[in-house]
Order: sequence, then C-alpha cells, then structure tokens
Amino acid sequence: MPNQVSTIDARLTDAQNLYRTGRLAEAESVLLSVLAEDHADLSARVLMGVIHAKTGRRKTAASYFESVLADMPDQFDSMVWLAKLKLETKAFAEALALSERAIKAQPKSAAAHNTLGLCLLSMRRSDDAMQAFEHARALEPNTAATYHNLGLALRLRDDAYEACRAFSRALALEPRHEANYLELFRQQQIISAWPDAIRTMEVGMQTLPRSVAIAEALGLAYVRVGQKEKAEKTFKKVWDMQPGVCQSYAIFLQEEGRFDESVDLLKKSLTIQPVQGTAYYCLAEAKAFELDGESIIKKAEPLEKNPKLNLSGRMYLDYALGKAYDREREYEAAMRHFDRANEAAFEMFNAGRRLDPAVSRRNTEYIAQMYSAENLSELGEHGSEDEAPIFIVGMIRSGTTLLDQILSSHSQVGSAGEQSYWKLEGGRVSHRWNREGIDPSDMPSLASNYLKVLRSVVGEWPRVIDKMPLNYEHLGLIHSCFPKAKILHIRRNAVDTCLSIYMTHFGGGPSFAYKQENIASYYREYLRQMEHWRAVLPEQSLLELDYEHLVADRESVVRRILKFCGLEWDPACLEHQENERTVSTPSRWQARQPIYKTSIDRWRRYEPWLGALLDLRDVAHPPAREFGSSIQ
Repeated sequence: MPNQVSTIDARLTDAQNLYRTGRLAEAESVLLSVLAEDHADLSARVLMGVIHAKTGRRKTAASYFESVLADMPDQFDSMVWLAKLKLETKAFAEALALSERAIKAQPKSAAAHNTLGLCLLSMRRSDDAMQAFEHARALEPNTAATYHNLGLALRLRDDAYEACRAFSRALALEPRHEANYLELFRQQQIISAWPDAIRTMEVGMQTLPRSVAIAEALGLAYVRVGQKEKAEKTFKKVWDMQPGVCQSYAIFLQEEGRFDESVDLLKKSLTIQPVQGTAYYCLAEAKAFELDGESIIKKAEPLEKNPKLNLSGRMYLDYALGKAYDREREYEAAMRHFDRANEAAFEMFNAGRRLDPAVSRRNTEYIAQMYSAENLSELGEHGSEDEAPIFIVGMIRSGTTLLDQILSSHSQVGSAGEQSYWKLEGGRVSHRWNREGIDPSDMPSLASNYLKVLRSVVGEWPRVIDKMPLNYEHLGLIHSCFPKAKILHIRRNAVDTCLSIYMTHFGGGPSFAYKQENIASYYREYLRQMEHWRAVLPEQSLLELDYEHLVADRESVVRRILKFCGLEWDPACLEHQENERTVSTPSRWQARQPIYKTSIDRWRRYEPWLGALLDLRDVAHPPAREFGSSIQ
C-alpha cells in the first residue's frame, strides 16, 4: 500500500507540473491513470475539474467540483472554480453563495474576493462589486486580474476615466493577456481617446501578433481617426489570419459607401463559415436581401436552432431576419424576429441596468434649476466667442444623421460625427456643480479642450458639426461654453422614432435600448428636457425642425437651416447622397440615398404588435420656433 500511495503522489506531481507548463492533455492523461486506481483521490479530481473548465468542458468540470465538495464542503479551489462556472451559466445566486463560502474558508484570499466581486458585477451591483475588488487589491496590490475587474465595475458606474486607469494598470501588470488590451481599448473608445487607443493596440499587435480581436480593434481605431488606408490594410490582415472573420471590415466598407464590395466580402465569409449571424446582419444593413437569387430568409432562418450559434449570433440573425421580413412586408414575422433580437440584446447588454423614471424626472428637475434662464445669461459671459461648433441634437433615430449629411455637404462645414465629450467631461462638471455649486472658472478649459477634440477629428473647418443626438441632455452647459454656437434640434413622430430604436442594434449603447417600456419612458423624459431648453435658450441659438417637414419640403427647410447658421446657400446641400464622408452610424445606408418618404408613419404597419410604444401615438411635439420661417 505505501508503494501504491507514493506512486500516486509521484504521478500527481507529474500532472501538476504538466498543468503548470500548459500541457493540459498530458496532465489529464496522467490524472486519468491516478483516478483509475483511486477514483476518490481529491487532488486529482480538483485538478481534473480545473483542466475541464479551462478546455471548455464546463458540465464535466462542474461535476468534478461538486463531487469534491460533497466529500469536503470547504475545499477552497472547488468552491472558487464552481462559482465561476455557475456565473457562466447565469446561476448568480449559487455563484454568490459559493464565493461567500470561499471567503469564509480563506478570508485573506484575493482570488475569493475577486470571484465575489465578479458575482456581484454580473448582478449589476457595482458598488458592492467595487468593495470586493478593493478588498482583493488590499490583499494583493499587484494582481492584474483585480485591476481588470475593477475597471469593469468602474465602467458599469460610468466612471470612465478611473476605469481607463484601472485597465491601464492591469495591462502594465500582465502585458500578454489579450483581454487587458481589448478592455483598455474599449474604454479609450468610450472617452474618444483615439490616439491613445491606436498606441494601445499597436503595442498589442507587437506583443500578440496573432490576435484577431486586437487586429480588428486596431483597424477600427484607424477608421475613427481617418487613417483609412491603414484601416483597410489591417482588416485584410484579419481576414488572412482567420478567413471568414469580416464584420468590422464589412461595416467599414459600408461606412465608406462601398456597399457592393461589402456584400462580396460577406458572401465569401458565408462560404467559409455558413453558420453565423453577423454576416447576415451586415448583408441586411447593406440592403442585400438575396443570395444567389434566393431570399436570405430561406438561408438564414434554418440556422436559428443550430447549436453552433451562440446568443450573440442568434441576436444578429434575428435582426437580419426582422429587416428581411420587413422588406417582404410580412410585418408580424418581422416584429417576431425584432422581439427576439431585443430580448437577446437586453440580456447581453442591459440586464440589471435599472432605469427608474422617478430618478430621470429628478434629473430633469435638477438640470432645469441649474440652467435657468438667469443662470444661462450669467454663465454665457464666461463662454467662448468661437462660432465654429454646430450641434445637432434630438432623440436617436430621429433624422440626425440625415441632417448631418445634408449640412456637411456645404463647402464650409465639416462633421466630427458623434462625440462623447459632453457626456463625459460635461457630465463630470455638471455633477460637481450640483454638489459644490456652479463654478464658471471650469468653462474656459472645457471649451478649449472641446475645440481641440473637434480639430483632432476633422482638422480646420470654418464650421464643425457634432451630431451626438443625446447632447440635448447637456445643452445648458454647451450653450454656456459656446453662447454663439448654433443648435439644431430635429424631431420626428414619437412612435416612428421609438420603433426605429427598437429595430436598431446599438451594441452596448444606450441603457434604455432593447425594451419597449424603457424606450417609451426615456422618450417622455427627452420631451420634458427639450421643453425646458425651448423656454430658456435664446431664439438665435436653437432652431427646431421636423423630420417630416424636411422630407416633404427639403429646399425650403435647408435654406432656413443655412440662414440660421449664418451660411451662404450651397446647392450641394440638396445632393447629400453625393457626400463621400464616412458615415459611422446605423444610418450609413439611408444617409447615402436621395430623400425618401417611406419612413413616415411607418409605425402603422406594426400597430398590432407595438405594445408599450403604442402609448406614444398621441404624443405631439409643440410647434417649432418660427425663427427664419419666412426665409426663401
């Protein structure tokens, strides 16, 4: 018996050494021989569970850990690993209980506190998660995973710059971990720090030259700073590294108006990887609803139940099928797929993000108090004299991209696209003012830094558009910093707008997306905020126009807009579809088409299935201001 035990111990040591050097298959083989002799060996079962977990065999891994815990309820490694596996299957309560047990077993384990934090983060309890990660950091100050997880929690709290610093620290501690590069890039993307993002991903490519994800991110960063040749070269490299991976490349081509090339690329992708949702989604975005003379419905719909398609793939497929059925005028089927797509997108991006109408209402009231007409007049005395910025605001999907495309066709106007500056920098200043009182000394740097952002994106133009729709939330601070800037508010039928939001994929974008009740609630709050701005902003600063009027009487409305902005007439504004600038919003196809009227009252086709959105059908915008209405 002693010889048998010593032999097993020796083989366990061999297995552990093989595991540490990454030779998992060999380690597993040795462990199987150990368990053949002693199926109850605890160390062998734990290590087998870890190997199965690391190689994606989650169900078997869980069974190993559960068997260990049945024999030894406080076995630490099994509790931590099983908690992680439960997280992956969204069994949050079980994961939380296991991680709390692990902390009781080893209260000074940073790994246990990290696992607890991940459980809380998955449940969207960001403050509690922060405490867990901070506890882990106090125990082990130089663990990359802790800073990585801390960054995720800070992002959930919209603490953008602190999140950036946390991810940077994680990357410095573990520069060969792909996820550290990707999360830092994502955070730099959120704050529009594109030069920093490029440097991050270029280092990432040098360090991990075979990473497809890093290469794709680098290509995207090049796009956003206008380095199109570098972007395309990088996207082609991605294809060479992993043929069939082309979503970012296809969307880049569409943003550049090269739709035929995009469709050809997507067809090649489907030949290589027939079971995917992203290619069908991109085809639908390019309005390419047929393949080889056959509707994409017949090709895509059979894939819905394919086990190879994950939640993300099914989401993209349902968006594609929704758009395809809409084209076929089969509106009930289209809505069924849009409902499924939104369910998946909500689960992936917004589940647990609580939207409280009462909190939104209080926020609107606080904005109204801070930016009263009297305060705006006083703050304007500290603002910039620069007249370059033109702000296009309104609800998402209300026509902001079309208006941007029209106005940026003017020879004196450049477009910076959608900038997050006022959400991040402006929001930070407004929150501090709310706590400590208004401080006009913040405004000069706020204005000058914003102008630097615009110039870094578009270069030197007499006028520059920022078409971030949700900047309507920050119009008080924007007007205070730039009292001579022009603000264009475009409005559209409420139900048409919200239905379009529901039919659009935004990734991890607006917190109100993907659920009809949230969209309708957010829309009503938007109306309240705009009611305040309409009352307090000077007539020469804010022009309101209706999408339906723009479509019906384009030249008259465009002349009115140009006059309001102090711009000479330019007939190019009537040929916006010829504008060759990059269009990096979901409206990239529509923005390159001549004016069309088919989007007006579109909601009526879907009326039987609109649910909460139908509550907005009686919402009417107040009459638009009359500034310049007689301009010919």
